[in-house]
Amino acid sequence: MRLLATLALLALGAAAAITRKTATTPIEVQLSVEQPPGPFHHDTTVTLRWNVTAGEFDPNLDWVSSWWQPFPDSYIQYFNVTSNVGSATFTLLNARHPYTFQYFRGNTSVAIAAETATPDATYPMGVRTMFPGSDANEVTVMWSSNRSLAEDTIVQYGFAADALDFTVAVEKSLTYTAEELNTRLELPPIARRTGMFENINLRELRCDWQTCYNDFTANELWVEPGLQHVATLRNLAPNTKYFYRVGERGGLMSSVRHFQSKADPSPAASIQVLYVADAGAGYQTGSYAGSASHNACPIPGAGDVDGAQYVWDAIRADPRTALDTMSIMNGDVSYARGWPYVWELFHNETEDIFGTLPVMVSFGNHEFDYGHNPYQLCANGDSGGEAGISTGRRFNQDENHPWFYVKNGPAFIVSLSSEHDPIEQSLWLERDVFPNVDRKVTPWLIVFLHRPLYESSTFDDGPLTDAMRVAYTNLFVRFGVDLVLTGHAHYYDRLCAISSGECNTWGFRDVWNNYVNAALEPALAATCTLPGPSTANTSLQCQAACAKAQGAAATKLGNCTGMSFNASSLTCSLHTCAQPYELVPTPSASVWSMTKEAGASPVYVVDGTAGGTSVPTSTPFSPLTVYKDFMHWGYSRMNINGTHLVWRHHHIDTSVVDEFTLTRE
Repeated sequence: MRLLATLALLALGAAAAITRKTATTPIEVQLSVEQPPGPFHHDTTVTLRWNVTAGEFDPNLDWVSSWWQPFPDSYIQYFNVTSNVGSATFTLLNARHPYTFQYFRGNTSVAIAAETATPDATYPMGVRTMFPGSDANEVTVMWSSNRSLAEDTIVQYGFAADALDFTVAVEKSLTYTAEELNTRLELPPIARRTGMFENINLRELRCDWQTCYNDFTANELWVEPGLQHVATLRNLAPNTKYFYRVGERGGLMSSVRHFQSKADPSPAASIQVLYVADAGAGYQTGSYAGSASHNACPIPGAGDVDGAQYVWDAIRADPRTALDTMSIMNGDVSYARGWPYVWELFHNETEDIFGTLPVMVSFGNHEFDYGHNPYQLCANGDSGGEAGISTGRRFNQDENHPWFYVKNGPAFIVSLSSEHDPIEQSLWLERDVFPNVDRKVTPWLIVFLHRPLYESSTFDDGPLTDAMRVAYTNLFVRFGVDLVLTGHAHYYDRLCAISSGECNTWGFRDVWNNYVNAALEPALAATCTLPGPSTANTSLQCQAACAKAQGAAATKLGNCTGMSFNASSLTCSLHTCAQPYELVPTPSASVWSMTKEAGASPVYVVDGTAGGTSVPTSTPFSPLTVYKDFMHWGYSRMNINGTHLVWRHHHIDTSVVDEFTLTRE
């Protein structure tokens, strides 16, 4: 869990508790609060002290908690009471509203501290940068607070941290209302629920997947989102580090951050791109379990792992991150799904990443899907009633048409939405985008969207997947898309170059060999004896023969098999898995290289590992799969220059566990 900056206790503030005594809670409690003086800025720590003055504490029923004042439904953080006299220290984030503190016995509030902890809501929070869908060299800077002072709400920027010589005012401050969400959902008026959850005493996750959110959630749990300020820095020098800060002229300003402007479109340039999908915010384990952020729950069976937190922490700890120049967030962004505090946590968790690496954001099912979605193949309650509005306003996108492209150095990168009609987007690509890609200027063409078009799992999105394949796959081949990146599936699955649903190595030189799943122990072997030289076609035929033998050997999930294949000798070895699907090669053995010619089929990668781990219904080997890992959290990045595109996948220990290179001659 990332630790928020801790403020020193500069002064003590103490207040008597408001005590409720009932027949079911025969105790009396005094509470006092210790905190720094005055409203806090970014975050703070507050110590709550209790003293049971009548009766005895109950170690099974008594607990203390912090509460976000506009959210009466659940606490932010809790601690179990272990003595009649004690204390607990809470970490509080500036979410514009005060926090209160309570002592509970079971479901009943016994005492409420008279003093609250109040943030200065004018302080800029959740700073993030984006490359807008524009050919110009621009960066959009966004942040949130409770007010706009028009021309005095500003960004100061320049070429050094101590020389912020330029100033630009916000061009707009966005927000949204409960009524706006209700109208988009096309439902009768949805009332805000009142009071806390009935089973608050459990101090655990109070609901399971798909019961925590539906089309009613965002309205029932409504809290105003503040203002999302938008400023655009224009006419930037190419490939230049800029320093900046945001806030109010003459008032509170953020700390100084920096970003790298886009490189001019050119094969002579190089960029490094961080890739994340399905991450969310975290803060759901330990003393945060069952809290106002509990909807970002870990995957069942993964243990007490705050996965999103681990992924963001790993990215921060990875020394390679310092060399990243931009980022991609490929859908399922915050997993707020109608729970307002999750957005506050997400922006706080990611502001030192997206505040430095301008991000391209795509819409996933948990951003957009709702029952009356005009695109009926994505008509369900996955967004928790946010219906694209929350994400659109927070990342300055048109929630009805959230597709765009960015040209940065040698790369032409296209963001699509898997939650909108793919036919409309394919027409946009065919008429307005792909014909205007000059491969002599931007030799690499990359497309990303949230849901997979292909994956090794036998589970997919059925008619929606079919519709996306019809709209996109032949178009991608015809215009020579190099790489298609997807998420949604919470595992890693690198596929081959695909055309018409099959591996197609036309235009590639097959130079990868001796691909080894190092986690597996040898069990049995089979040799392919095919006539002719070791060409791509015979290589694929041999793999198919290996897969057939492997399928016959795999009799149950717990005794699956893997494959090691040598393309030079056309031999394969079959292995049994130590654990189902844990096909993890050594870094040296997982490197794969291909030389790509214009018009060749794109390589497909599914990477939703920032969102957890899952073992879908799948065979250990798929004809489309080159490498997969269903057991580990992770993230990826690309290094791109005029002749090489290198993709690397990382586990959360920052190690590189899969790598391939596309080379353009």
